[in-house]
This record gives sequence, structure tokens and C-alpha cells, in this order.
Amino acid sequence: MDASALPCIYAILKNDKRFDIYEPDEDGSNMLHHACSEGHLDLVTLLLLDHRFHPQIADEAGCRALHLAAFAGHEKVVRLLLADPRVDPFAKDHFNIPAIDYARASPNSKGIAKIFEEHCLSLDT
Repeated sequence: MDASALPCIYAILKNDKRFDIYEPDEDGSNMLHHACSEGHLDLVTLLLLDHRFHPQIADEAGCRALHLAAFAGHEKVVRLLLADPRVDPFAKDHFNIPAIDYARASPNSKGIAKIFEEHCLSLDT
């Protein structure tokens, strides 16, 4: 799909009264969670502009968008999320696991733990 069509599609879905795009699914995941997990950078960028898709909202397991993008190995989405001042890179899920450990545990996340480390070091300076 052409990424330039996303704002139009998003506006249509947002205004369609037949369903609520903000309603989480049975696992507590919302559209932002799914977009991050699947690596849809353009959609994540668009959703972050909507205050109702706050990146710190957790699903039923306590995973935030950053946990899901890190585990799935979507480097560009992780970078985008880490650049958002609302994102807490140290946030933990309900099992007390931070997103960086999701990146370390995933076979898909080569190099993402290093992105976290560099980002967290930049916070100290």
C-alpha cells in the first residue's frame, strides 16, 4: 500500500461509527500495539500524532508499543518510539521485564539492544 494513502484511510476508519478504532482487542492490544508489532512505520508515525494512542498504554501483559517493536525486531519503529519523549525506555511489563530484555531475548532483534543502550546512555548526558 502507498504510505501516502494512510492519513486518508485513517480518517475514514476514525470517523466510521460502526466500530471503534480505539477499542483494544481481547488481549488489550490496540491499533498502535499491532502496528509496532508488525513494523508498520508509517502507521506508527500517524498513530503517535493521535493523543488517544499514547505509546505508554500497556496491553493485558503490561507490554507497551516499545516492548512489541523490540521483540519483533523492527529497528526503525524502535528508533521512532525512543525519539518520542512520552516513551519510557525503562518501563516494565507485568512480569517486571523491560523492553531492552525483549530485544535481547528475541531472535529477530539483532542490534536493537544496542540501540536501547545508546539511547539510554544519551539520557545520562
